[in-house]
Amino acid sequence: MTAALGLAGGLLALCGLRFSAWLLLAAMFVSLGGELIWPEYYAFSWIALLLYALSALLSSALVRAGEETPVKKLPLSVAVIAMMAAAGAGGAAVWYYDKGVMAERFRDARANDPAYQQIAEEVKAKDARIAETDGKVREQMGLVAEREQKIGELTAVSAAKDEEIRKLTAQSAARDERIAALNARLERAKTELAAAQAESRRKFVYLRGSNNVRDVPNADKGSKVIGRLSNETAEVVGSQGGWYQVKGSFGAGWVFGKNAVMLDLGR
Repeated sequence: MTAALGLAGGLLALCGLRFSAWLLLAAMFVSLGGELIWPEYYAFSWIALLLYALSALLSSALVRAGEETPVKKLPLSVAVIAMMAAAGAGGAAVWYYDKGVMAERFRDARANDPAYQQIAEEVKAKDARIAETDGKVREQMGLVAEREQKIGELTAVSAAKDEEIRKLTAQSAARDERIAALNARLERAKTELAAAQAESRRKFVYLRGSNNVRDVPNADKGSKVIGRLSNETAEVVGSQGGWYQVKGSFGAGWVFGKNAVMLDLGR
């Protein structure tokens, strides 16, 4: 009813009819009454009042106080466009306000619904668990990053140790080569020393006169003469009793030491 009155009043006001102001006033009072009786009418009441006030201002500007003809009549197309623009603005305002009211009602209904409250509590609990899990995950990620950093440091230390071990291995190989060379020299020195010691242990005798060389150190029991040394020096390779075993062109034989003089090669 208020919409019809307001629409009629606005059209009549735009067309320049004087009694349109009474229609606008009636629509305004009906809107106020509807708001007092039905609180839900609030969303439409104030929008209607604004539109009606706009129409009243337009009507008072177009209609003189003592005349029923307008000072200046607006073209019908301009009036229709103005009304459509006002209706669009009013509809958008009503939709926006109604959307807010419905959202508030929906929130109130959900807040008073036990099932929704239970679901909300479960969602809050899940959010808390998710937040706790996220915190733990972040903590674990921090630990993993710290562990990776330590692994990187240990890898660098290990690489440095490997390089040091490689250098020490190379040094050890060179040292082993030097030790092998020294061992070879030591063996040669030992061989030379043994030869020198053997040479130093050789004994020589000078045999004066003519001396028979026998195959056994015995001149009385069938020993055989295998050579003769006269005023010669011979190397002693053994001794038994008063006999010396000497070496010569005959091989090894025995001479009696009566005519033998032991030589001292160290002097």
